[in-house]
Amino acid sequence: MLEAKKLPDDKARIFERTMHLYYQVPYRIPSLSTITEMRSNGDLELMDNLDLRKKLIQFEQEILSTDEVLVLMGHHAAEHVFYIDQYIRAIPDTSVVSTDYVEIGIKTNFEEMANDIKFVNYLSKFSVQWSHHMMFSRDLNESAIKLRDELIEELEKLNK
Repeated sequence: MLEAKKLPDDKARIFERTMHLYYQVPYRIPSLSTITEMRSNGDLELMDNLDLRKKLIQFEQEILSTDEVLVLMGHHAAEHVFYIDQYIRAIPDTSVVSTDYVEIGIKTNFEEMANDIKFVNYLSKFSVQWSHHMMFSRDLNESAIKLRDELIEELEKLNK
C-alpha cells in the first residue's frame, strides 16, 4: 500500500491496526525451569529413553536459540521507534475509565509515510523480519507439540 501510495478506504483501519502492532513486537521469556530443575536434581537421568532425553535437551537449546533471535529482532524494532513515531499518534479512549484495560486508537499520516522512501524501505525490511519471527515461533511451537506427544507416549508405556 505504501509503495503504491494509495490507501483504499476499506483498508485504512487494517493499515492503522497493523502500524499500531509495530509497538507490540513481543520479547519471548522462555521458561526452562522444569528442564533446569530436572537436570540439577538428577531427574533427567531417570529417563530411560535416551533418545527422548536427547530430544528434550535439544528442545531446550532450540528455545534458547530462538529466544536470542527474537530478542535481537525486538531490540531492532525498539531502536527505530523514533522513526515510526513521527507518523503515528496514539489516541487513548478516555470515555471509558478502567484499571484493567485502556483502548488505544491511532492516527497515521499515510501520505507522509508513503512519500518517505526511507520509511517505506524500513517497513519493507521489517516485514521480512516479522515473517522470520513468525517462522521461528511456529517452528518452536511445532517442536514443542511433537516433544509433548512423544513424552505422553513414553509415559503411557510406563503406566502399562
